[in-house]
Amino acid sequence: MPMIKIRSSSIIGSVDLQGVPTAPTAPADMQDSQIASTQFVEQAIGELVDSAPSILNTLAELAASISNDDNQT
Repeated sequence: MPMIKIRSSSIIGSVDLQGVPTAPTAPADMQDSQIASTQFVEQAIGELVDSAPSILNTLAELAASISNDDNQT
């Protein structure tokens, strides 16, 4: 296993870097640059899909809608 230099001791208590790395799941409203766990991303995508009108109930339909929106840059 490669050596990992840690700059801050605060990371030691919240992240496990051996085996399958784990990290705490941030609150849904978090807007900073911390690492997003798989659970956080899955929750965010689920909320996006759930908030879409029923006509846009798949990611493919969402993507098509965005690509057809002249207001998107």
